[in-house]
Amino acid sequence: MIKNILSTILILLTLFVNGQIAKDLEDLVDQEIKIRYKVFVFDNLDLTSNEVIDFEPIFDQYLIKKQEYHSEWKQLATSYVNNYQSFTDDKLMIHNKKLREIAKKESKLEGKYYKEFSKVLPLKKVNNYFLIDRLLKNEIEYKALNHILAKIKKQTP
Repeated sequence: MIKNILSTILILLTLFVNGQIAKDLEDLVDQEIKIRYKVFVFDNLDLTSNEVIDFEPIFDQYLIKKQEYHSEWKQLATSYVNNYQSFTDDKLMIHNKKLREIAKKESKLEGKYYKEFSKVLPLKKVNNYFLIDRLLKNEIEYKALNHILAKIKKQTP
């Protein structure tokens, strides 16, 4: 399951960085990733039916906010690749500042939802969720950054 999620995300990232994806296809792939992600998370947390009922609405809100930050990150990554040759030190400073701001917002969001999740799930399940999420995020970022570096290398004379 994790390979399917990562493969889907890598394909999506490839299309984003190349700028060849239509909005409706982007939305469809994003929805598929969300569904696979939720199934993966719910299966690995071994949620009871009552826990699913209580957790899912809060989790959906969290995913919406999280997607906003992911979209910001994708825009920055695409901009970096597409404008790599023209990036000055000043532009890089601004770019890196924006990346740090996204990371801060994500961290604040995780802290907020850690508390929310803890109201409806045992702490061990909440901790396991954030471990799963971190693992997936690290895998996705690793693949995305390797892809971005490969694109940049092609641009470098």
